[in-house]
Amino acid sequence: MKSRRKGNQPAQGDNTGQKSTHGQDSDREKYSTRETEVLMCDLEERVKELTCIHDISKVVHYANSLEDAFQKTVKLIPFGWYYSDITHARICYGGDEYVEESFEETQWKQASDIVVDDQRCGCLEVFYLSERPTLDEGPFLTEERHLIDAIACVLSESIEHRNAQQALQASERELKEAQEIAQMGHWKLDLETNVLTWSDEVYRIFGLVPQQFGASYKAFLEIVHPADREMVDQAYTKSLQADEMPYDIVHRILLKDGTVKSVHEKCRTEYNDQGKALRSMGTLQDVTKTKLSEQKLQRLNRTLESKNAEMQDIVYIASHDLRSPLVNIQGFAGRLAQACGELKELLHADRKGSKHEEQIQCLLEEDIPEALYFIRMGADKMDSLVDGLLRLSRVGSTMVDIKPLETGSMISNILHTMRFQIQNADVDVSVDQLLPTCLGDRTLLDQIFSNLIDNALKYLEPGRKGSLRITGKVEDGMSIYSISDNGIGISAEYQEKIFKVFLRLNPDDKKSGEGLGLTIVTRILNRIDGKITVESQPGEGTTFHVSLPCC
Repeated sequence: MKSRRKGNQPAQGDNTGQKSTHGQDSDREKYSTRETEVLMCDLEERVKELTCIHDISKVVHYANSLEDAFQKTVKLIPFGWYYSDITHARICYGGDEYVEESFEETQWKQASDIVVDDQRCGCLEVFYLSERPTLDEGPFLTEERHLIDAIACVLSESIEHRNAQQALQASERELKEAQEIAQMGHWKLDLETNVLTWSDEVYRIFGLVPQQFGASYKAFLEIVHPADREMVDQAYTKSLQADEMPYDIVHRILLKDGTVKSVHEKCRTEYNDQGKALRSMGTLQDVTKTKLSEQKLQRLNRTLESKNAEMQDIVYIASHDLRSPLVNIQGFAGRLAQACGELKELLHADRKGSKHEEQIQCLLEEDIPEALYFIRMGADKMDSLVDGLLRLSRVGSTMVDIKPLETGSMISNILHTMRFQIQNADVDVSVDQLLPTCLGDRTLLDQIFSNLIDNALKYLEPGRKGSLRITGKVEDGMSIYSISDNGIGISAEYQEKIFKVFLRLNPDDKKSGEGLGLTIVTRILNRIDGKITVESQPGEGTTFHVSLPCC
């Protein structure tokens, strides 16, 4: 270790060259004192150097930017050199220079390269403003070479760290943007600590704020739609067994504001050597739009199938139901023309003195009125069929407004509106107190339940007190409503046919209507993702089951 101070030589003795013992002791003491001073001086220099490198490391670590770090570094560097008052520093990086305002470039310079990823990208330079004694490296010490190299190394590592950090942040931003675009987040569940970690996109999909919600598996299950919760829990639990299929499921979630979303989850699980599940890592994607599009496509397909079936029914009606009254009209119109011809002949004969009063009276009072009656009946039948077709066509053109509905209050209102019919039929009515809610159009559902209740009242078993029961349950994501009566029932052979257009079990029964009620119910349910089935026993009663999406 070198000092910039030169130690004094031991003091000389008298001319005889002899030294007294006292003089020798004094010289040793002086030499020891000076050596101590030199060592202390060197120690102070090393402390200055260490303090300098420490302060620069701290500044570089906490600086807001490289520019800020470089500017502060050139101010701190002089304090690490022996001649601090005449020391200036400069950092050259990326085509820019970082110096103090009073900076001067001189011939007395020390320099060290700034190397990033094995490439020289700048340099650190230290200058003395005036000449000083030549030592190890011009006026600079070996320790100062080590110091400038150490500072250059700190700057290099800082640049590499910041570059890596910026690359990581850019990657995270790109990942976040990609997740937002794809509406996909990622999650990790530590099965040993039960700590669940979500990405920001998962929180966004769930409508939650990260700082206000503690993620856990239990909390996740609370967000899953109640109708899907057991299915999701069983699927994930089963996937933890190493020999089972991985977790890959589409399910619904229910947000705090009542919004229902569909999500697609996939994950893989890591195991230890003993086959114990350690952690699961997965993705969660918002597929609500996709599911809605699929449901819309399914509705359109069902509508198309319904329209095709409807067209077949209309063709049948045109070729059969409408032809029947038309044949009657044609037949009785011929009979009417024949009667009119006979009447004309009889009247002509009477003018010649012939007596045909009896025949004329029969034609006027029986044959002609009968023909006119059947012609009128045929025309009325055709009018009724055409009116029914128009009403059926309106079902497909009505705007649908799907909303969560309180079915219990809606059915109570329907029963209140029909109270006269219920009292007149002397029917006992019972309704479950807690009917499940559903998704549907209120006006259309009112039409469905009104029609089914009306049918139950219409087809009671004569001589037996009527009974009507309305119940509900949730099953596989559907709210199922059952309307049961103890009426005449429906034979098995007709249970599929009753939903056809204009089909009536008893065509001669005037109270049975046009045979459109259940057809309209079916058409409505096809439009709102619902369905209807029937169970019945002749003489015991009938139950119609209406299934609608639950909410």
